[in-house]
Amino acid sequence: MEKILDLQNQSSLARLLATENITVTHQKSISTAYFDVKNRILGLPIWKDQGKVVYDMLVGHEVSHALFTPVDGFEKFLEKEDRKYFDILNIIEDIRIERLIKLKYAGMPRIFNGAYKTLVESDFFNIADKDISELCFLDRLNLRGKIGTIVDIPLNEKEEELYNECYAAKTFEDVVELYHKIKKFAQEEAKDKQEEESPEEEESEEEESEEEESEDTSNSSSGEDTSDEDASDEADDGEESHSVPSDVSDEEKEKAIDELIAALNDDPSEHDTLGKDKAGDKSDSHGEDIILEPKTTKALEENLVDAEASKEGPYHTRVDIAMWPTKKTINKHIIGYKEVMAARSTIEEFFPADYYLPEERVEYISKLRSSAIEFKKTTNKKVGVLAREFERRKASFQYSRAQESRRGSLDVNKLHRYEYDDQIFQSVMQLADAKSHGMIFFIDYSGSMSYVLRDVLEHTLNLVHFCKKVGIPFKVYSFTSNYSLDNKDVSQSDMELDMQHLVLGELFSSEMSSKEYNEAFEMVSFQLLNSNGRFSQQGISSFEHLGGTPLDHTLIAAHQIVDEFRKKNPVQKLNVIVLTDGESHDCSRNSYRTQQIAINVAGKQRKIAQRSSTKQYLQLLKEVKGVNTIGFFLPESKKAGKSHLRSMAFDINATDKTDAWQKKYNKENHFHAAKCFGYDSYFLLSNMIGIEDEEFDFSSTDGKSISENKSEQNKLAKSFAKHNVANRTNRIIMTKFAEIIA
Repeated sequence: MEKILDLQNQSSLARLLATENITVTHQKSISTAYFDVKNRILGLPIWKDQGKVVYDMLVGHEVSHALFTPVDGFEKFLEKEDRKYFDILNIIEDIRIERLIKLKYAGMPRIFNGAYKTLVESDFFNIADKDISELCFLDRLNLRGKIGTIVDIPLNEKEEELYNECYAAKTFEDVVELYHKIKKFAQEEAKDKQEEESPEEEESEEEESEEEESEDTSNSSSGEDTSDEDASDEADDGEESHSVPSDVSDEEKEKAIDELIAALNDDPSEHDTLGKDKAGDKSDSHGEDIILEPKTTKALEENLVDAEASKEGPYHTRVDIAMWPTKKTINKHIIGYKEVMAARSTIEEFFPADYYLPEERVEYISKLRSSAIEFKKTTNKKVGVLAREFERRKASFQYSRAQESRRGSLDVNKLHRYEYDDQIFQSVMQLADAKSHGMIFFIDYSGSMSYVLRDVLEHTLNLVHFCKKVGIPFKVYSFTSNYSLDNKDVSQSDMELDMQHLVLGELFSSEMSSKEYNEAFEMVSFQLLNSNGRFSQQGISSFEHLGGTPLDHTLIAAHQIVDEFRKKNPVQKLNVIVLTDGESHDCSRNSYRTQQIAINVAGKQRKIAQRSSTKQYLQLLKEVKGVNTIGFFLPESKKAGKSHLRSMAFDINATDKTDAWQKKYNKENHFHAAKCFGYDSYFLLSNMIGIEDEEFDFSSTDGKSISENKSEQNKLAKSFAKHNVANRTNRIIMTKFAEIIA
């Protein structure tokens, strides 16, 4: 794998060097670095990867502008002076700020020397085949300031004096003063070169014209008449005669024609040599002013920029370099539970006054409140059963791994058994410690979830209540891509993975107070109870409106959420549970022409393939953060469920088992597979996932007494077992959840 630089770390380096929290942005659209001294924004292009030392030097150079170039320095200069001479000012200012950054940080001289040595070896200044002494003074001044310790840059006495003044400049005002002096010197140098070269050009032109005149004279006075030979095409013997050979060969003619066509096809501006001299400088049409163009500054800028990073390549070969979103970027998309709860409406708004009669409105509100109370009681009952099952499994784990240790002292109560039992010493039973668990839920709030979201929320409330009852720390987030953040600043670097449309709403948290938890539980109860079939979205906040499926974005943000969770809850095993019904949107900015994303995460370089991005982001989350991932997929129809089951079989190379899996899925309305689609545990549920618990009802046949009839007792037992199986199937998410975490 070709190594790429960790641009995120380079951004951190820039902030550290600047000793302030400047905004650092990497952009493919710019060809040279810049620093907005007013808004404190450092813009960096995608430079060619010449190694970390070169990148550190370039970052250090730009940070030095942030530290030592005054906020309004360039603006004031450009207001007074012509922009076409800005390169002169920039060369002088570069010499000053590079000297200052080297003085500020002891390690910087070594970094600058090492970086410039690499750039010289790679000929980034385009001087390998040139005589440096023949370059104009501005180029030699630029080279002396940057690579003077590596390459011998010849300067005469006056030029050496000017360089020393540049190196000694302390303030930006000193730089501006030197600008005028060096500009005048460079113009005089260019003018002198023009005057030296002009007489030679005139002499060569006169010599050429004299030669042409002499050739014309000799041809006209030769006295030879070739008109008869030219007019005759046939010999006397009636055979064709050959033409008289021309002085210009056919090859020369073709070459001349090709050169003429090439000249006509070229850009006319390239042939405009008006005022251009051999030193690379040019004057305007009146010859009154000389425009100075140092070539080494432009050569360095062009050679540094990685053209391949922004090149429009074929899809199948395109690798896009990206940055992991910063903590600041991700925080813009996480809405805390307090803000979510504050944005929700009240129960009265479920029944608008302009739609319901006053009496009806009061009645409906009262019924909804009563239903919510009954729902809470039912939830407590289900959670009680689940909690007991969890504790049994937990105890089973402890006792199955228990160890008995014997002490050296006798147990006097066992002395009477010493003749037939050697275990008469005191012993201590040491139970195995069950792992502490934490839960983070991510629930898909996409539009396609509207038909199953009611049941999903019912499961979620049961699980949340269970976690609270047994003391498991938890967080529940909805994820969607609606436009509720349009009025917020969600700007980010155009090099970061695109998170702009992600909305993560915190629905529940173990950090909630009892009052906050009860209010949140009640409001979500209202939402699902007031939904008939399709999720009504009544009473929800703007952050919970159904939208798209930014699952990849959520898994990226999960890294930060996991870190924050562990700071407050140092659990041994953290489970990340995802409930979704579809594929994720892409978070690459150029997904239409990108096959892979090259990115640095946790100190390692990764490549994310676009075709399996979700699976890779899941594996990355597990590898980097050490979490257990559990996925629940909810198909929109039975047909979609069967299709997804085939995809599961293909993913884990078990296509030969598809038929058997299908039968099991049809019978149990769910199917579980380990290590599938990047999840540690993956569940395919039926599109009918309600958790309606039916009351057990049994009537004996023919009025026979159950207590006296063994046949009726058997029927009762079978009916009760069947009832329990049905209820366990309805509570599949809760049951499997208890099995996984026990």
